[in-house]
This record gives sequence, structure tokens and C-alpha cells, in this order.
Amino acid sequence: NTFVVSSTADIIKCRAQRERMICQCHMVTQVIEVVDNSLGPLKEWMEKRRTLKAEVSELQTRLAEIQEEVKKKEAEVEKDEAEKHRTEALVKVSSQVVALKTARIRDAKEHYQMKMSVVA
Repeated sequence: NTFVVSSTADIIKCRAQRERMICQCHMVTQVIEVVDNSLGPLKEWMEKRRTLKAEVSELQTRLAEIQEEVKKKEAEVEKDEAEKHRTEALVKVSSQVVALKTARIRDAKEHYQMKMSVVA
């Protein structure tokens, strides 16, 4: 009889323990669900962050390439400017030479005409 009471008490204890464990499992499951729901946006944010970091890296690489290209173009422009100044100087000197030769030709023509008028 004592055995039956003892067994019945053990069964009741086990059932109560089982109910507590079921309740705890249910609470833990709810906590896991809440954590998963909370981590979802965090996971999305982390993924977006990774994507943005990759884009930034690509943009930095492209920016470095563009800056190198700009340096090359600036060097070309400086070279072209130097060539332009040299060409302008040559044109100025050439114009002066042409003006001088034109004046000499005019003087020679006038001198020739004067000699021809004296001969005639």
C-alpha cells in the first residue's frame, strides 16, 4: 500500500516535472523565436553593410584608377601647353621674319623702280 502511494506520488511528481519542463521548453522556444525575429533585421543590416563595404571598395579602386587617368591627362595638358607656347613663339618670330622680308622686298622694289625711272 505504501508502495502504491509512493508510486502514485512519484507519478504525480514526474507529471508535474514534465509539465514544468514542457512549460520551460515552450518559454525557451518563444525566446528563441523572439531572438530570431530580432536578429532577422540585424542579419539583413549586416548583409547590407557587407554589400556596401564591397561597393565602397570597388568605388575606391575606380577612384584610384580615375585619379591616375587624371594625372596622365594633366601631364598631357602641360605638355600640350608647353608645345603651344613654343609654337606661339615660333609663329611670332616667323611673323617678324615675314614682316622684315616683306619690308626688304618692298624696299628692293622701290629701289628697282627708282633705278628704272632713272634709266628711262
